[in-house]
Amino acid sequence: MSVVFTASQPSINDAIATLSQQVRNIVTLGTGAVTMTTTEMINGVATIPDGGAAVAITTPTAAAIVAAIRGCKVGTMFEFIIRNNDATDAKTLTGGATVTIVGTAAIAALTTALCKGVVTNATVSTEAVTVYVK
Repeated sequence: MSVVFTASQPSINDAIATLSQQVRNIVTLGTGAVTMTTTEMINGVATIPDGGAAVAITTPTAAAIVAAIRGCKVGTMFEFIIRNNDATDAKTLTGGATVTIVGTAAIAALTTALCKGVVTNATVSTEAVTVYVK
């Protein structure tokens, strides 16, 4: 008796979803305090122009992040980059509701932070995300 193994092919929708997660959304944030949208944050690159003061950049809530990620579950990861082009002032990454920031949240003047998010709870009404900043 012979056994035949067949490899399943991903559906076109799964392939498109995978590719769309790799596309970078490049946005310029304002010089004042701002709350990022999920589109700006998930797999995005956000730049901050010169000018303004030392202000906070707040992530969306964990509920919004989980809702924005198709097929989201515990362990789902995403990344984003924040480039602070301000010549003098640091910007501080702060978490929206039930988002925890781990690492150096202050992004010094003229530096870039690589941020990796991990969904730690995907249950509706108790969503949680941890963002690691490097």
